Amino acid sequence: MRLRKYLVKRTVHMVITLLIVLVLLFVLFRLMPGDAAMGLFMKPGITDIEKDQIALRYGFAKEIELPGNHFVYNYNPPNIGEYTMLIEVDGDSMQSTFHVNVDPVDTDLNPPKIDNIDVVVSGNSTITLMVNATDQSSFRNAKYGMTLPNWDTQDATVMTEVDSGNFEVQIFDAMAGAYSADIEVKDAFLNTATAAIKFNVTTDIVTGNIASVATTFKLWNIHTDIATGSIAENGDTVTVTAQAEGATDVSLSMLTPDNTSVAVSLTPSNTWYNGSYVIPDSGLYDIVFNADGIEGISVVPVNSDATAPIIPADSGVLSDFSIDLERNGLLVSDYPFIYNHQELTKVVINVTGTQSNGDRLPGSLTGMITLPDGSETIAPMTHPTDVVDRTLMEQFYYYMKSMLLFDFGNSFEDNRPVWDVILERVPPTLLLFGSSLILSYLIGIVVGVVVAWRRGTVMELGTIVVTLFLYSMPIFWSALIAQWIFFVQLKWFPLSGLGGVSETGEKLLGMAYVTDIVWHLALPLMTLTILHLAGTILLMRSSMLEVMGEDFITTARAKGLKTRQVVYKHAARNAMLPVVTSMALSLGGIISGGVLTETIFSWPGMGILLVRGTLMHNYPVVQGAFYIMAGMTVLGNMFADILYAYLDPRVQL
Repeated sequence: MRLRKYLVKRTVHMVITLLIVLVLLFVLFRLMPGDAAMGLFMKPGITDIEKDQIALRYGFAKEIELPGNHFVYNYNPPNIGEYTMLIEVDGDSMQSTFHVNVDPVDTDLNPPKIDNIDVVVSGNSTITLMVNATDQSSFRNAKYGMTLPNWDTQDATVMTEVDSGNFEVQIFDAMAGAYSADIEVKDAFLNTATAAIKFNVTTDIVTGNIASVATTFKLWNIHTDIATGSIAENGDTVTVTAQAEGATDVSLSMLTPDNTSVAVSLTPSNTWYNGSYVIPDSGLYDIVFNADGIEGISVVPVNSDATAPIIPADSGVLSDFSIDLERNGLLVSDYPFIYNHQELTKVVINVTGTQSNGDRLPGSLTGMITLPDGSETIAPMTHPTDVVDRTLMEQFYYYMKSMLLFDFGNSFEDNRPVWDVILERVPPTLLLFGSSLILSYLIGIVVGVVVAWRRGTVMELGTIVVTLFLYSMPIFWSALIAQWIFFVQLKWFPLSGLGGVSETGEKLLGMAYVTDIVWHLALPLMTLTILHLAGTILLMRSSMLEVMGEDFITTARAKGLKTRQVVYKHAARNAMLPVVTSMALSLGGIISGGVLTETIFSWPGMGILLVRGTLMHNYPVVQGAFYIMAGMTVLGNMFADILYAYLDPRVQL
């Protein structure tokens, strides 16, 4: 049979085999009683909405439209303030406004207050930048960015929190000259307060040590007179206060929710600056203090005193207009709508669209929402749906379709596509197990041939004893012994890991990267190769002994061929057929990796991925990995058949 025809035939066989594998996987993991199969895909503690999304993603369920003429739109308000919803169709329109307010108890939209910033000498060549802040909630972090005397800039860097609200950072090897730093403090709700400082460092001419640090400019302590845990209301007069030291030109402006900047007059008193502003409407107002061109920003959340939305009367086309709040999947009736960081909250807008003949309006309705800042967003209203279970045949069709398209879904661990997760782990496994496979079979075949040809000698006996000992060793035991000898005692190789990074955590480049990878690879590769080598030597030896008793070997000797020709050209070539089969079956192991080997040596390959996926019930990853292993095994068998025909002319494709 010609090679092309054979490949076509084997490809058909491979597809059929993979289909059988997929059917078996479906039978094993999908035909479980009750919801056990779907439970494989679920993480503990997820909500009903998340369960529905997973069931839809993996073909257990489907969405169907609910009966009736209703349309719905779910909207997550990005900010507090007043919103307007407008729906227009066929000359008919419905419009209403609703407000999103702040819960002063459970939600914190007020930024921290930076009470003080300072810089002090803390060593011969070290200065310490210190920040003190207060907030009604806890702090997330504080960062600083700095310009040095040589005009080099340092990007935003996290400061160390010494205790609650007190942050500091040490600047080593401080040089003489002018410094400037921008400070940013965030609380647990990501509200941000800013400040700035400039200072001069002088050093002793003789010793080079820091002589003094003098502050030349500070902008900090931006806050309002609103009590902690309270929210300003429409019409309230808010007093805004900030401190600025060393500034000659200080101004204050309020940026309203519609992005309009309103100047506010200031009353200075030493380093203090005060200004008053009457809040005209709800929303988030930015306090912008400008001192000599440097801005300090804070935020004032303002609630609305508006009543519930006014629902327009029904018309011939649009009717049953409603605006409700959904919290954690349940509709609630409280108004005004409360903005809360800790809850899943969305506004649900419903309307009924009916044609003159009583049928539902075709397609979807398109509404328009006007945000508090005056911008608009499109609100496509679709017919509400429900999630229902698929029949077994529908599940089977969806499962086969996704698997044949290599769509394994997303990993539960980090919500990334399974393909991306697997492709990250395949290269390390290919490097380790591919190298081990090549070395063990090349060396094993040669040694097996030599041992078989020298049958009855001390060399054969010694080789058999050593290989049987190595073959019987558990891989976890041999790996631990190798680590003890070569890492603990001799310190030749690292204990574990893939390598490729320096001791400081920076990625190596060029030959340094390659050398470090090979250095980390040496110990696990040596362990695997020795263990696989033992089995290959024994298999090749047994096959050679069987072939050497064949008539064609006797004929080759009778013809007067050289010993090397008889051994390698005639005997070894035919004796390799069982070894080729073993090697082909080992190809699947390249993808799966050695679970124990990769675990002991912390090698980031497929073996660890399978173990972690199994323990964490990450079924999509495990399913995808096993499917690829099955495909590699089938390809390995086809490769073995082609090698058979090349090695033994009696074998026909």
